[in-house]
Amino acid sequence: MVLRKVLLAVGIGAVTIAGLEASSLEAISEEFAPTPNSLPKSSIAQQPNCKNPQTQPEMNACSRLDYQQADKKLQQVYDRLRSKLTGTSRQQLISGQTAWIVFRDSNCEFQKSLFEGGSIAPTMFNGCLSDITQQRTSELEMYLQSKIPAPISPSLQGSDRNLNQIYKQIMSKLAPQSQNKLKLVQRNWIAFRDANCKFEVSLARTNSNFCRARMSEQRTKSLTDLNNRFF
Repeated sequence: MVLRKVLLAVGIGAVTIAGLEASSLEAISEEFAPTPNSLPKSSIAQQPNCKNPQTQPEMNACSRLDYQQADKKLQQVYDRLRSKLTGTSRQQLISGQTAWIVFRDSNCEFQKSLFEGGSIAPTMFNGCLSDITQQRTSELEMYLQSKIPAPISPSLQGSDRNLNQIYKQIMSKLAPQSQNKLKLVQRNWIAFRDANCKFEVSLARTNSNFCRARMSEQRTKSLTDLNNRFF
């Protein structure tokens, strides 16, 4: 099975963010990566040849290295953004990032569980971590550029309806245990969406439905890709 990138859906148009301050604050480093025990361990004793991996253990090890590089970049971008914020915006960024970490971990655990017991499971887990981390990095980079992408459609009701349709479609194909895991992922995503949109509102002073509609479109895209890849 070919592991494809889960792309971040970016809408057309943008608004300018108000509230970014030029003054730099001392960055307090936070660890984004899952704890070492939660990452799949590779059976490769030596450095793998990631330019041309030949075995599944090599692929597992290389996918883990890819994720670690993605996580390092995210940390750098996050620290740059946080250093430009003060007060409510700074605290809401931290809250949004904390909610994102919870969503990320549960989402990738769910995807890994679809291959539970298979040798490819670590690659799928690490690939999920890399993809979702790159998505988040792109989002934070847009905040640094003082721009927020607009939703394709401004209708939150329509965006949520499309999201519910693909969510129910996937749920109908899952065993009860996997259904429970996906329910947890979706609850965590909703918590992340709400926290992140509070942060956006504190920057751009826009209606929160503007952000929620865009993020619902992004989540619909991710679930659609998931459905096409695995079901």
